[in-house]
Amino acid sequence: MATTTPQRSRRQQPTALQGVLASAVQATGALAATGSLGDVFGLHPVWGAVGTVAAAATTVVANARHASPSALLYRLSCWCGAGTWLTWVLSTGLWQTGNFAALGIGALAATLAAPLAYRDRQRLEVAAGRGALVLRSTSRLAQDWERRIARVCTMNVLVEDLRFWPGRTGYDLLVRLPGGGRTRSDLERGADALAADARLPNGCGVEVTKGPDRGSAWLRVGTVNRLAETVPYPEDFTATSFLDPKTLGEFRDGSPVDVVLRQKAGLFTGQRGSGKTGLLHVTTAEVGRSRDAVVIHIDLNGGGVSQPWLDPWIEGEIERSPLGWAASNIEEAVLVSRAMLAIAKDRKKSTRRIKKAANSQLLPISEKLPAYVILMDESAEGMAASAHPLYAEFRANMEEVQRIGRNEAVEVYFSALRATSDVISPNVKKQSTLRIGMFVQDAEEIAYLFGWNKGISIEDLDGPGCAFIQHDQERPRPFKASYMEFLQIGRAAVAISRIRPEFDPAAARAARTSIGDLFDSRYDRMRAAFTDLDVDDDEYGDDDGQAAALPAVHTPAPVPVVPQQRGDFALQFGANMADWPHPMDIAAALTGHPPVSSANIRVTAALPATVQAPELIARALAVFQAAGDDRIHSEDLAAALGFPGTTELAAALAPYGITALKNAFERNGQRRRGYDRSHFVAATQGDRQEGAGEGGDGPGDPHTPHVGDPHTPTPSHVGATQQQ
Repeated sequence: MATTTPQRSRRQQPTALQGVLASAVQATGALAATGSLGDVFGLHPVWGAVGTVAAAATTVVANARHASPSALLYRLSCWCGAGTWLTWVLSTGLWQTGNFAALGIGALAATLAAPLAYRDRQRLEVAAGRGALVLRSTSRLAQDWERRIARVCTMNVLVEDLRFWPGRTGYDLLVRLPGGGRTRSDLERGADALAADARLPNGCGVEVTKGPDRGSAWLRVGTVNRLAETVPYPEDFTATSFLDPKTLGEFRDGSPVDVVLRQKAGLFTGQRGSGKTGLLHVTTAEVGRSRDAVVIHIDLNGGGVSQPWLDPWIEGEIERSPLGWAASNIEEAVLVSRAMLAIAKDRKKSTRRIKKAANSQLLPISEKLPAYVILMDESAEGMAASAHPLYAEFRANMEEVQRIGRNEAVEVYFSALRATSDVISPNVKKQSTLRIGMFVQDAEEIAYLFGWNKGISIEDLDGPGCAFIQHDQERPRPFKASYMEFLQIGRAAVAISRIRPEFDPAAARAARTSIGDLFDSRYDRMRAAFTDLDVDDDEYGDDDGQAAALPAVHTPAPVPVVPQQRGDFALQFGANMADWPHPMDIAAALTGHPPVSSANIRVTAALPATVQAPELIARALAVFQAAGDDRIHSEDLAAALGFPGTTELAAALAPYGITALKNAFERNGQRRRGYDRSHFVAATQGDRQEGAGEGGDGPGDPHTPHVGDPHTPTPSHVGATQQQ
C-alpha cells in the first residue's frame, strides 16, 4: 500500500504539456466569452484598446524584474494579439467570417511559443577587464544558490546579480534578504555549511560581505584554490607614504589586500612554519618604503627577523641602517619601550601648534615628522606575565604605547605563535584593530582572535602563507600573504636605507631625556649584536653546498683577577680604542718577548711550533684586539705583524692549522679575504692541551706565558680585567 500511493500521485500530476494546453484553452475561452459579451451589450471598440494597453503595462511592471527578455516579449505579444482581436470583434461584430479562425490560429501560436514564458531573466555581468555589460545565461547557477541557501540557512533569498572573477576562479552573488528579521549574520553562520553543500574544493569557501544596503549581501564563492599559489612580492621599492594603502597579499579573487596602517594597532598570530615571519618581512618592506615612517624591530628570540635587513649595513654595502632601531634582547627592548613611550607622551604636548595649523586632531605626519612603526616578533617572549622587573616594565610600556600612540603616529604591531590568552593579553587584543591570523591547527585560536560565530573555518586556509585578515570592522577574509625571497630582502634594505627618514629632533630629544646617551649609541649596539649572528658559509658548509659539522659551543669561564706581574701596562687601557697602545707593544707586554719584525720572522717560522706558537698567536690576537674587530684582511694583518706579504704570513701560520677564510668579507669599504680571530684562539687552546699532556716546558707549561692560560689575560678580556 505504501508503495502504490506515490505512484498514483505521480500519475495524477499534470505534465508540462498538459499544463500549457489547459492554459491555452482557458485563455481562448475567456477571450471568446469577453468578445461575446461586448457584442451583446454593444461595447465601444475603444475599450478593447484601453484594456490591451493596461494589461501590457501591468505585465511589464510585474515581470520585468524576474522574467527574461524573451519571456517578457512573449507575454506582451499575447496581450497585444488578444487586444487586437477583441477590438476588431467589437468593431465588426462577433459573427463575421474568419474571426473564430483568427482566434484559433492565435491560440495555437501562443501554445507553441509557451516555453518562452517560463524563462527567468538573464543576469547582467561585468566583463572582466573591459567594464562593458555582456549578457550571459546564469539563471541556472543563480537558482541553484537560491535553493541551496533555502535548504542550508532556511531563508528564501533572491539572487539579483552574479559576477564572475577574472580567470573564472570564482564569482560574486548579490542576494536580497527576505526580511522578517533575517540579517547577514544568518548567512555568515552558514557560510561553512554552504561551502560544503556546494562541494567546493579544499582551500575554497564562501565569504559573506556587505551589500549595497542592510537588506542585501555579497557572497564571494571561490571555485579554484588560489591560496595554494605563491604570491611573489613585487620588485618595486619606490618611495611611498605611510598614509598610502600597504599591500600585504591577495584575496581569493585576485584583488590586492590593501590596508591603511595609520591609526591601526596590529596583531599577527600563527604557529611555527605558518608564514608569520614572512608577513613581517612584507610589512617591513611596505612600511620601510614610506618616506615618512621609521621601522623599529623588536625580536627577543635572537633577532632573526631583523638579521637579513641589517646584513647589507653590517657588511658595508650601505652606510645607513634600513631600520631605525632593532632590539634582540630584553635590555635593548626595554630601552626601545622607554624611548617610544617618551616620544608618544612628548608629541601630545609638543605638536599642538602643528595640529592647529593643519586644523586636524590627528597628528599630520611628514618626512620631518615621521611615524614610528614598531614590529615585534615573538611577543610571548616579552609580553607574557612575568615577575622579572625588566619583562614587567617592558610589557607595561608597550601596552601603554599601544594605548596612547595612535594619534601621535607611534604604532605597535605584535606577533605571537599562538592566539591564546596566556600569550596575548586581553588589552593587546582589544586595542588591535588590524588582526591577522595565519594558518593554525586549532580552530579555537582563530575563534579567540576574531570571535565566535563569524562563519569562518580553518578549512578555508591551505597551509603556510594563508591567513584571515580583519580590519575596519569587516568580516575576516582569507588571503595569501606575499612572499619575499631572501636576496630580495637585501635589495629592499638597500633601497629603504636611502628612503627612510631620521628621528625628528623633538622625538630624539624626548628619547635622550628617557634613556640618555644610550639613544645615540643604539647603532653601535646593533652592529655588535647582529655581527655576532653574521656567520660565513665556510663555518657551516662546504663550497659544494654540503653541510659541515657545527662548531662546538663553549661557555666562557669567568674572567679571573690577574695580578699585575708582567705586562702591567696592558691593564691600563680600556674601551677607548684611541687610547690603546700599538699592537706590537701589546704583544710584547703579554708575552714578555720583543715584537716580531720582518727581519726575524723567517727564523721564527723555522723554529719548532710548540715553542713559537704562543708568541705569534698572541701578537696576532693583540692586533685583533687593537682593531676592535673579529676579522682582519690578510694584507692588514701581515703589515701589522711585520710580514713582507700575505704569502709569508700564510706560510708562518700554516704549521698551526690557521688558514684564511674561504669567503671574502668587507671591511673599510674593501671586500677581500682574511683571518678570523676564533681560529687563533682555537689553535692556542689546542697547543695548550697538547703541551699539558706531554708535561714539558712547551706552550702548555703553566710557567710559560700563554694566551689561553687562565692565569694570563687574553686580549679580549683585558678591558674586563681592568674593570675588576
